[in-house]
Amino acid sequence: MNTAIRALAVDWNWELRESATTFIASFFAPCGGESEPQGQSLSYALRHGLHDVLLEKLDDAESYVRAAALTTLSSVTHTERGWQAVAKSASADFVTLVTKALTDTEAFVKR
Repeated sequence: MNTAIRALAVDWNWELRESATTFIASFFAPCGGESEPQGQSLSYALRHGLHDVLLEKLDDAESYVRAAALTTLSSVTHTERGWQAVAKSASADFVTLVTKALTDTEAFVKR
């Protein structure tokens, strides 16, 4: 599954990149009446570095993909483990990318 998500995240079709980016959020979503994501899906996503895909997509050429990455990244960082993983793997220009995404007028409407 990891290979498929990563392949879709770099596809030439922006709709597939957006879908792959949005799908990653399901690994970080709470199940049923839970307030936190379940351990197996969260562990899988973090073990396979799916949060790294989101960081890469913050700089995508298509605004819909950037907006999806920003929205999904917010889901990831709502968990302690997700936030720690993002902080550990984020590059030095992470703040720049997030600031750019937050002030991206083209993607703003799409968020």
